[in-house]
Amino acid sequence: MAELEEIMNNTEQTTYLKQLGEIVKKVYNQTFWDEQKGRYIGCIDIDDVKHDYGFTFLNLEAIFYNLCITTDQVKRIYYWLENEPTASGKKDTFTRWIFSPRSLTMYNPPRYEDKTCWWSMVWEGTEYEGQCQSGGTILYTSFYDICNRAKYLGPDNAYQRFTEILNRFSKPDKLSGGSPLFYGEAAQGGPGGGAGSVGVEGEFAENGLAPASFIYAFLGIDADIYGLHIQPRLPQKLSFIGVKNLNYWGANLEIKAKTDYIEIKCNENKNQLDFTLNGEKIDYIENKCFEIYKKISHGQTIILKPSL
Repeated sequence: MAELEEIMNNTEQTTYLKQLGEIVKKVYNQTFWDEQKGRYIGCIDIDDVKHDYGFTFLNLEAIFYNLCITTDQVKRIYYWLENEPTASGKKDTFTRWIFSPRSLTMYNPPRYEDKTCWWSMVWEGTEYEGQCQSGGTILYTSFYDICNRAKYLGPDNAYQRFTEILNRFSKPDKLSGGSPLFYGEAAQGGPGGGAGSVGVEGEFAENGLAPASFIYAFLGIDADIYGLHIQPRLPQKLSFIGVKNLNYWGANLEIKAKTDYIEIKCNENKNQLDFTLNGEKIDYIENKCFEIYKKISHGQTIILKPSL
């Protein structure tokens, strides 16, 4: 919202919203951060009762959206995710389903076992991991995990996890085709799916985020009102990384990065816009298409911006 106001040159509202964002971040941490457990809890009900079942998706998204005040919080969250046993008795938050983490690390008991919680009329609950929202998994959460790892744990750590996901995807089912999946996983959504343990297709359109993590995590691509930011983070196992057919303001881009340089090709510029790279004008080939080869240093960000 602050960026929208900034585009409109509304300085007063921009400042207000940025300050409000910092207040919200502070209060969120004061309210939901559990210092003893080293993670964010789920909610506090009207009776002031705190509810926490080890919500992995909530914590991964909190990291991604910069709600953590310190990097120590990030480290503690990942320590919990990777080193503490789940309700299964094993340290299997990431290894149980492989392609994405368990949704909960703690058992969320069914209605007849737990009289302290409020239940909806339509659901009685299941055994642990019997449903994708109770110890099962939904693929989209790996987007946040991979991006977080690349930023805070390093590209090699992120690429190792990304490779594990790709290896699971390489199995004959390709994480699709209905229930059961290749290893017998009961799927929710898709052909034959009911209230299953894993959500990989059907109503889970958000799973398209998972493969996009490669662009955000390793090419370091993101866009805001200031332009298209590119900050490569190459894993040691890769000599280069790249993406084709990236559309930015009608420009069809092909981006390739190595440890010391970035190559950006514009193969089509539908809107015939002028662009700058780090504030400098670009030389065009024809039809306002361009090819850029730029040396970079480790951790450097370059910004491609349209002149509107």
